[in-house]
Amino acid sequence: MKEIRLAYYSKPADTFRFTDLEPILAASRRNNERLQVTGLLGLTSTHFMHYLEGSREAVSTIFSKINQDRRHRDVTFYGVGEIEDRLVPEDPMAFVSGKAFSEELCMRLYGRKTIIPSLLNQRAAVALFAALAQNRPQMQASEDLLQEALQDDYFEISF
Repeated sequence: MKEIRLAYYSKPADTFRFTDLEPILAASRRNNERLQVTGLLGLTSTHFMHYLEGSREAVSTIFSKINQDRRHRDVTFYGVGEIEDRLVPEDPMAFVSGKAFSEELCMRLYGRKTIIPSLLNQRAAVALFAALAQNRPQMQASEDLLQEALQDDYFEISF
């Protein structure tokens, strides 16, 4: 049986803070590992962008829970498709933010300086996730930034 990928974007809830990502990522990694799902969570300056891959049943189960989560709103579905290989086979939930969505990447993929999730179709969104999945140093930098935020009482990014 072929595995699938599912991609969507959403807006953080008005009360969302950057440090809220830590429990989200911890729970995602724990649950995804149990269900043998991998994925990538991206945080732009305005949106979450999320890519999941695994069995149809497991991905559907996870997305049903995500869709009801009140920490985000305006969930917009890019689509589902069958996959031959996973983009992030070793990561229950990779994370990228900030500089991962560089002007250079945006210009190369879309001819724009920034990512506007609502302007992407399914193919363009998957191309973005594929490019982000290749950038391991930026994933580590995003994780480091989150850890710094968790340790600094004055560090806060609001949306």
